[in-house]
Amino acid sequence: RRAKVRPSRSGGAWRQVLLTDGFWRDVEWWLRMLPSRHFISAASSERRTAEAAITGTDSSDWGTGQLAWIDGARSETALEFTSVERRRPINWRELLGILRVVQAFGDQLRGRTVLIETDNMAAKGAASKFASSSEDMQELVRRLLEYAERFELTLRFVHTPGELLHRPDQTSRGDAVEEPRARLVRKEFRAVLARHGPFAEY
Repeated sequence: RRAKVRPSRSGGAWRQVLLTDGFWRDVEWWLRMLPSRHFISAASSERRTAEAAITGTDSSDWGTGQLAWIDGARSETALEFTSVERRRPINWRELLGILRVVQAFGDQLRGRTVLIETDNMAAKGAASKFASSSEDMQELVRRLLEYAERFELTLRFVHTPGELLHRPDQTSRGDAVEEPRARLVRKEFRAVLARHGPFAEY
């Protein structure tokens, strides 16, 4: 379908634009959401935001890797891209990495402020504004907002140079994810030590 639009800033002449399927998907989403969500803020001050969590994400041609510090322990996850995902632009893949942080760790971080580090400015901008001019990234933004509301998260985004995102960069290139270490109180640890120890590493 085609429609006529006029540039809002310059006030120029009307011109025709092509309205693609992605445009109509975005319109349909807004029509569904506005009746029930028009008073909901993506960063509601009513949420419990005293506890903050630091997370990071990076993407490459191989896949995307995520890291989160949860209750003092490091958790990691990685996703190997399919051939379809590899054909997507890097900005889309980086934004998918941001979404993966919320999908993978959102339930564990419920109700907290989550700081997400990324080395991609386009993905950071789209996630921060919950908006994108790219149709494919619009879909990821909608899903990001829905997951943030589901887990009552307040999301914050920061640009971090790629060389400082060590583990997300490594896991996004195929390095094995390290399993989080279990935390035990002294009494339980002594029982495990007596039965299975001694251990060479803690």
